[in-house]
This record gives sequence, C-alpha cells and structure tokens, in this order.
Amino acid sequence: MQKSYLLWPYLKELHTEVTRSFKEEDAYYVELERTLFYPHLSGGQPEDHGTIDGIRVLHVREKDGCIQHQTEEEMPLGDVDISLDWKRRYDHMQQHTAQHILSGLFARMFSVQTVGFMIGETHSTVDFDALGRHNAEELVNTVCRLANRLIAAALPIHRSFSDKKDTVKGKGAPVRRIHIPTLDTTDCGGTHVANTAEVGFIRIVKTQKDRGHLRVTYLAGGRCMQEYLQLVERAGVWAERYNTGLIEGFARAEQRLSDLQALEEENKELRQRVTRSLREELKQEIRSFRGYKVLWRYLPIALKPSDLVPDTKVDLLFLLNREGSLYAKTEKPMQSVLLLMQELKSDPNFKGGGSATEWHGRFTEGPYDEIAKTYWSRMEALW
Repeated sequence: MQKSYLLWPYLKELHTEVTRSFKEEDAYYVELERTLFYPHLSGGQPEDHGTIDGIRVLHVREKDGCIQHQTEEEMPLGDVDISLDWKRRYDHMQQHTAQHILSGLFARMFSVQTVGFMIGETHSTVDFDALGRHNAEELVNTVCRLANRLIAAALPIHRSFSDKKDTVKGKGAPVRRIHIPTLDTTDCGGTHVANTAEVGFIRIVKTQKDRGHLRVTYLAGGRCMQEYLQLVERAGVWAERYNTGLIEGFARAEQRLSDLQALEEENKELRQRVTRSLREELKQEIRSFRGYKVLWRYLPIALKPSDLVPDTKVDLLFLLNREGSLYAKTEKPMQSVLLLMQELKSDPNFKGGGSATEWHGRFTEGPYDEIAKTYWSRMEALW
C-alpha cells in the first residue's frame, strides 16, 4: 500500500483500487492500493475525513503497516475514487507546521524540548519540558514574535526520507523527515504545508504549567483568520454604536467595561449593606405560631433567600424572593412540615430538592407573593 499523503500532501482526489474489504465487529473496512487518508495514530494530528466512491469514511487507522478505512457501508473490491475533506486536511497541515516552528524555536533558543502535541477542534497545544530559570511569559512572547517573522520569511519546507527504518509502526518502512531551513529537522509522518508563509500567523492563546511542563495553546492559519474576522465583526458593532473607527470602538468598549466593573463593586457593597439590614429586619418578623418560632416571608427583591437567614434560630423558615427562588428550613422535622415538603416536591411549578430539614429551589412561574400565601395557608391547615 502506498501512503500517498506522505508524498503529495496537497493531493485532494485520487483514483485507486480497493484491494481488501472486510467486516470487523459490525464495522466495515477497506484497504486501498494507494490512499490519501492520514490515519489516527498515537501522535497529535487527527485523522483525515472524506469519501470513497461517495461513501463516507468514518475512521482511519494503521494496523500492521496498512491503512484501514472504516466506511459507512460495505464496499466491493475494484476501482474507486477517493476524495478528502480538504478544509480539514489543510487546517491540520497549518497547525502541524506551526507546531514544528514553535518547537524548533524553543529547542534552538532555550534548549527546551517538546514532550507532547495535540491538534484540537478549535485550538492546538504543545507541551514543553522543564523551563529551568526561564520566565515562561517572556519566553513565550519572544518565541511567538520570532515564529511570525519566520512565517513572513516564506521559508521552504522540505520533505525527505531518512535511511533509518521505522521498525515499530511501518515494519521497516523508511522514516519521513521534515526540514525547515535554519530552524528544525524532525522525523515526522504528518502532513505539512510547503512554505512557512502558508501558516499565515501564530497566536499564543494561553500558557499553563502542569507537573513541571509548560503547555502552550495556540491558533494558526485559518483559525487565526476566523478569530480575526469575528473580532472585526464585534468591533464593528461597537464602532457603529459610537460612530467611530474600529480601534476607537474597542477603546470605548474597554472604558464601558471599566465603568461597569466599578458599578459592580458599588453594587456589591450596596447588596452587602442591604443584606445586613434585611437580616436585622427579618429578626423582628419572627412570630410565634402554636408554640413554634416561625419566619414565613415573601421578599420583593432579587437577593438569594439563603443569604438573608438571620442568626436567630427559628423552628420553621420559608423565604421566597421575587425571582421565585426559595429557601426553607426547619429545626424540628414535624409531621406537618414533612407533609408540606412532600407537596412542594410534587408541585410541577417547583424545581429543587433538599434533605429532611432543608429545601431550596425555584418556582418557574409566579405570582410568587401569592405562592408564599398559598403555601402558608396549606401550612396552617396541616399544622
């Protein structure tokens, strides 16, 4: 079997032949004389998607040196035309080459080696070993700037086969090598672009340390462009709102965010003051009912009822706010209270739960002040 993706990564369609067709655990597989499909391996590049004679390929694996394609239905032996999901393949080529650029710079400049790599659905990650004395943020910023200079330099990316053999995966097959001039030479069986310029741009999204390693999450190529277009679209909304340019629109939005954060701090302080005041007020509303201390109240505010519980103990507590949030508690799980809670749990308008002595949840529809009155009437009847 010829692995054509190693030789011609830009080939999108190919006429070939099904040389073997078989079924394994309710799944259909075929082997081809030549294939464009990159398989799912232990490395970080995902498998290719596409079709064989219009039949969808569900999964691609390598077994005993052969590429096996799981298809949506059984296929006969004979000539076929295969077609790649090119958008997916080219995205993987951009992400994978970007990883080689980042890894090459980390190794050449700081002697930091790559220990892991993964292309995800939306972001890609590279894991590096111990940084030693290097500051992670400064190191990553330096590497990112240089990476984009190398991309702009439009360096050719060479593919070749080394003399050594891969005795594990390919039964003695030659190992394919990727070479980026002045930067990186690595054994790699993945697919890559032909020139660094095709990577377009690399943006480091975030970094995080884990078990002595540094994980770098990045975007490259079309993913960067997609993010850029989304940012421009959002910036355009602010620019139109303030009747200004895109950059000024961002500046206005940042100022608005800063103002909102200041208001949130003020609001937080006010809520704390109101909460303390209401707790004291609710203390005064505790009443005696048939020998028990009871606090039963509808609150025409949005504060969480559980935050308003006074520090004075009561035998029965029922607090319901204007958004339908309920907090109820009893110090003495009396039969009448337990019966009421059973009614509450079976109420289709109530979503929540709790224990034998404490309940919390939310009524989905109001009016909530009337609900508080209705349940108090039921409590009186059951008591």
